[in-house]
Amino acid sequence: MFHRSVGLNYLGAMTVMLNTAVDGMIISHFLGGKAAAAFGLVMPVYSLLNLFPCLVKASAQARLGLYIGRGDLKSADRCIFYLLLSGLIAAVPLTLLLSALRGWTLAVLSARMPYADATVSMASEYLLWLTPAVFPLMLCPALHPVMQMDGDALHSPRAIQVATFVNLSVDVLNALVFHGGMAGMALATTLSCYSEFGVLLLHFRRPQSILRPSPGGSFSPRQIMQLTEGTPMLLRELFAFFSGILLNRLASVLGGEDAVAVLAIGGSVWVFLLPAAMAVSGTCMTLGSISAGEADAHALRTVCLLGVWYSVLPCAIYALLFAALSRPLAVFCAAGNARLMGMAQPYLCLLSLTLPFVCFCQTMEAQLVIGGRLRRSAVLGILDGGVLVLAASWLLGRSMGLRGLWLGRLVGSLLLALAALAVSFRRAAFGSGKRGFFPTPGETADASLEATLCTPSEVVAFSEKLRTFCSENGLSLRVSNMAALCAEEMACNSLQWGYAEKENLGVDLRAVYRDGALTLRFRDTGKRFDPARYVRQFQAAPQDPGKNVGLRIVSGMAADMRYISLVDCNVVMLTF
Repeated sequence: MFHRSVGLNYLGAMTVMLNTAVDGMIISHFLGGKAAAAFGLVMPVYSLLNLFPCLVKASAQARLGLYIGRGDLKSADRCIFYLLLSGLIAAVPLTLLLSALRGWTLAVLSARMPYADATVSMASEYLLWLTPAVFPLMLCPALHPVMQMDGDALHSPRAIQVATFVNLSVDVLNALVFHGGMAGMALATTLSCYSEFGVLLLHFRRPQSILRPSPGGSFSPRQIMQLTEGTPMLLRELFAFFSGILLNRLASVLGGEDAVAVLAIGGSVWVFLLPAAMAVSGTCMTLGSISAGEADAHALRTVCLLGVWYSVLPCAIYALLFAALSRPLAVFCAAGNARLMGMAQPYLCLLSLTLPFVCFCQTMEAQLVIGGRLRRSAVLGILDGGVLVLAASWLLGRSMGLRGLWLGRLVGSLLLALAALAVSFRRAAFGSGKRGFFPTPGETADASLEATLCTPSEVVAFSEKLRTFCSENGLSLRVSNMAALCAEEMACNSLQWGYAEKENLGVDLRAVYRDGALTLRFRDTGKRFDPARYVRQFQAAPQDPGKNVGLRIVSGMAADMRYISLVDCNVVMLTF
């Protein structure tokens, strides 16, 4: 499940990222160094536009996962509605900032640097045509995690494919056929964002969709507070915005507009790398929060360790691949400009090598959020926002010139990884004890029993343990017997009918006693089947009275039955 989730998150993160990368590379190759410098001037705006989506995306991954882990789908539906509503509200001031207040925005971005009038004019043109993209940019980050949690592995990648096709097509037409400028490049990004948003909305037309936006009451401060999980990521993007401006200023002082253009080229290539880090940290956030909702400390530790493994090995291989491609990438972006070529190649090589360090830090940030350590995660987010990179670049740039500026990116990222490592060791030494890697607050308050069952005899043995578990936690003999019978019925049905091929059979069954209630969670990778929906259909239009008697008895015994398809897994939750 973790590996599948990383793949889906990676594709989701590539959406707007790929648009930005394509824009930067085509601008530098076809429109020249001045246009690349203009693109570099406005690149910090992307961090500004990511401020609120970071709140929305983190809350969608953490809060939705927690609700789903607890089986509270009504709260999950309300969460989706208020996240989308919050995104619409946040889009209004950002739209004004990039349109009516565009001159003020450019004054802040230029920070009194001696940019040519043509460069500033092209940057202004780009911002104007990028402004309409603000609305889908605020909403799409919340919808991608919903697709994944709702078992829809189709619409998220399809949205990315459609958006990429639109962006590439309009970019190529603008550069080669119409010989347009920065306005055409921004228009391509805007059209691709709306294409992505439209495809994502089609998810809610699926009859199998379990999660649907639902207001469920008046808007209250409680709905606003659910966004706090994204505070560390918001701070990261906020500091990335200011760090980007200051790095542009430092590059302009050391190497003029050509150095700013190189930073823009590097930022475009970095966009190809960044989704790998976002995929790993996003998976840790989603699956870790679900495990926290289920009070599953073992699964939570597994998620955390897999996140670290991805940061160390796969991301290192991914980074080395891009480091090996640094020369051809620099040749393409420089488009015959020897000075740009000489500056871009070493920078792209060093920039690629920073990925494992950044991925490790962002993974630690996500794990701290799951564990309720928002302040520590916020500190890492601020450092990840460019504080350490800026400090290292400034110190090395003063002594080594442009070479020091490029090297500062790698040194700052290494310091960032060391800071994240120090925080993780502090957690291990003073927080978790022997309970786990990054446990959540109160995880010991809930009693649990779990096993992976592969044969009917294992199911019967587990049901006996479940009876004992129920009696030890004060549940009545009646509830204990009902829970044991339901466990046998559901698990045996999954083993007998859930798999087309009688290989790799298995049902993960977990019992959690929390706040006077018992929850049974069944998870398998068999054929898609929603027992709760089937029972509702049977009640509305009764069929053969002798058909699926066991399933209908289970529905009658349990106080509640919930189903969701999570990353290609069937998940059924029964509450007693």
